[in-house]
Amino acid sequence: MAVNLADHVKYLEPGILEISPWRCTVLYADTGKRKTTTAVRLIQNKGILVSADNSWVVLKKDIHKDLLDKWMLVEYEGVSQLDNLKPEGYDHIILDTVTAMTDRYIDLLLKEGKWTSGKTGYREVLSTNHPELKDVVAPAGIDYHVLRNRFRPTITKLVREYPCHIVLLMHAHFPSAMDKDKTIRPRMAPATFQPIAEMANIIGYITGGKGKSGFTVNMDESSPIYVGKCQLEGFSRTMDLEDFIQVYKETLV
Repeated sequence: MAVNLADHVKYLEPGILEISPWRCTVLYADTGKRKTTTAVRLIQNKGILVSADNSWVVLKKDIHKDLLDKWMLVEYEGVSQLDNLKPEGYDHIILDTVTAMTDRYIDLLLKEGKWTSGKTGYREVLSTNHPELKDVVAPAGIDYHVLRNRFRPTITKLVREYPCHIVLLMHAHFPSAMDKDKTIRPRMAPATFQPIAEMANIIGYITGGKGKSGFTVNMDESSPIYVGKCQLEGFSRTMDLEDFIQVYKETLV
């Protein structure tokens, strides 16, 4: 028996809709632009810092000693580890960086996975007699397809199901002269980043600035220069880093 989908439409009054209290924030920047320290400073009481590229070391500096009791370190070992995080008792989970995590997954696919169909578009092996170039293999479209399909449900579970705030840190991709798209964006495969961008409440590009902190968080969705986004009240399109942290914490439910 055919189901008439029109009979199953549920209409909701906008005035009674409730917004989830849990945020998903993406912060991306070049190396040394305070991604890790900023993310930890967003924590209310206690957070989990999942570290894939050892950037947590900066938090051991004396200048950040007041943050030591704010975070619990989890050393990243693989994407399946993210499926088994225990958020109870923590108000933030920080992934530092998602760029490094996806890079590791591609490396794992190249090292341990073999595509055997031989169809066009699968990996190509470099033909060479040089010992340093032996067995060089270029990732194929299918590798990035698998990457997207593996990370998408994991990140979706973190954002949709975990009762805490999620902060995703990424390195920035700066377009070269050969790139058609000149927009500065998070450095990861577009197909993998797209579902993350759709779920994010904030996408902030951290740059050097002239304000009190010397850094700026850029969230202007209309910018032709970088990727930005902000769905929340109280934030400006461009904010000094210190002001961003203050407003973020003040507006938490």
